Amino acid sequence: MLQDLLIRIYSFSYHNQHLKLFDPAGNGGGFVFDCRALPNPHRDERLRHQTGIDEPVQRFMLSYRETNQFLNHSFQLILQTIENFKGRGFQHLQVAFGCTGGRHRSVFCAEWLSKALKEQGYHTKTVHWELEQTEVQYRKRRGMILAAGFGTRLLPLTSSTPKALIQVDSKTMLDWTVEALSQAGCTEIVINTHHHREMVYQWWKNAKFPNVSMELSIEPEILGTCGGIRKALPYLHSPNPVIIHNCDIWTDYPLHELFSKIENQFDPSLYAVLVVSERPSSSYFLVNDNYEICGISIKEKVFQIRPLESEWKEFAFSGIHFLYPQALEQMVASTHFNIIDLYIDWIKQGKKIQVLPVNGNWFDMGTFEKLETLKQFLQSRK
Repeated sequence: MLQDLLIRIYSFSYHNQHLKLFDPAGNGGGFVFDCRALPNPHRDERLRHQTGIDEPVQRFMLSYRETNQFLNHSFQLILQTIENFKGRGFQHLQVAFGCTGGRHRSVFCAEWLSKALKEQGYHTKTVHWELEQTEVQYRKRRGMILAAGFGTRLLPLTSSTPKALIQVDSKTMLDWTVEALSQAGCTEIVINTHHHREMVYQWWKNAKFPNVSMELSIEPEILGTCGGIRKALPYLHSPNPVIIHNCDIWTDYPLHELFSKIENQFDPSLYAVLVVSERPSSSYFLVNDNYEICGISIKEKVFQIRPLESEWKEFAFSGIHFLYPQALEQMVASTHFNIIDLYIDWIKQGKKIQVLPVNGNWFDMGTFEKLETLKQFLQSRK
């Protein structure tokens, strides 16, 4: 069960190059094509307020001989590399197109290449960095479901079934979680898998969720929460926050509203926001008045990470995180197994990890007792 070569295609602006040609696969980069020598639709008043996704701009670009030459030459170079990479068993290739504003020429070229490669059966993912960062209508919500665990608390059931595919009121845990992320507006979801991954692969092949593109990140060896996210970074890397959701958590939290709050926070020192609630738990995050994590309490033993100016508040973690682009890029160099350990290190370095308290129903599906409690709750709602 091998994964195809993933070809990541970016468009970006040379004037606002936050992307800095970062490679989330950790390979140091790939192709970079400068589109600024091509005819510029921005100079045409009728096309100025459109983008390279729009058909009038595409017709404009293809009407020029130099555009077609540029596309054909770049396409042949990329095809040659793809065949080489596939023969060597590589899993990632990055291609980036840049232009002045990141709206017309680079977007058009990225769209054209993605379509051309898909027509030949290749696996592509396209990110329009400038458009997604600056214009709401082009923003995509992306998420990841952590589903690679062994589910030891559900033995012997998980000896023959992955935890993620255990039925809860006629739906699997994965079905519930994908539906939740879809309702939150996620159109791209990656799911990591290790334990009984062949069964998760079959579920993935047969799953049908309208308007949602799902990818699998297959882990031959278990990588933990941090390692799993790190391996899936090529599917998540984008200019906006992404949601990470444990597969064994059921909530009716308003994830769509939470996404909106998170997306509107612009603070380069803020790396992650963890969804929490006030409920009984064996462990808590200790936060200050700004809802920044300053410590952790585990079975009433307090571990302070940074000084507290006032009395702390205690919140229980929900298994749902939002990670910002700067956090995802920093994770490439991380060697942590557990994501909480990485958060603790970031806090020690002066980076902000905040919590977002939420009210609503929350259930852990990790034990038989808790599964039964959720089943009873779902039956009562009917």
